[in-house]
Amino acid sequence: MHEGTISVAAMASGSTGSSLVVNGRSVNAASSMSDQAVTLSFAGTQGQSLSLGVTSFAGTIAELAVSQSGGAQIASVSCGGSCVLALPSLPTTGTYTITLTPQSAATIAASVTLSSVVTGTVAAQSPYGGALTRFGQIARLTFGATTGQSYGLNFAQAIASGTASGATWKFRVLRPNGDELPVALDFPFSTS
Repeated sequence: MHEGTISVAAMASGSTGSSLVVNGRSVNAASSMSDQAVTLSFAGTQGQSLSLGVTSFAGTIAELAVSQSGGAQIASVSCGGSCVLALPSLPTTGTYTITLTPQSAATIAASVTLSSVVTGTVAAQSPYGGALTRFGQIARLTFGATTGQSYGLNFAQAIASGTASGATWKFRVLRPNGDELPVALDFPFSTS
């Protein structure tokens, strides 16, 4: 038998009692105690493509995570002040939990927005004129290509209103299997 002292720290889990609605209003979430995680929920449908936008008002969010019923995590990101998380296609229909975990010894207050992914098809020599109207909303645009072909992508007139200083547009090109091509582009926002 071994003797000794063990220190245990418990982390409370707070809940705002709020649910997010896809493309609905943003929900404010806050912890009332240091090291307290905040949880929100939303109803999702199998195959749905969604994204989350989080803007922190106070404290630093160490992690933003989404779990399906039963607790299996489907996506997470280290957050910092504000962040965007593109969710994979939802694996099941049911209630999903969003957890905002603060950095050590901190409380957090944030606004969380749940949006449908904007989808579309881009044809050669034809501009796409879609709009992203919510913080954290993303677009997944597809185009046809054949192995060995070369393509040029032109990004013009990307304008955002009410955008934080230093924010950027992030463009990624993915293969049909979802792997990212090494052509990631980040551009500073131009504001209207």
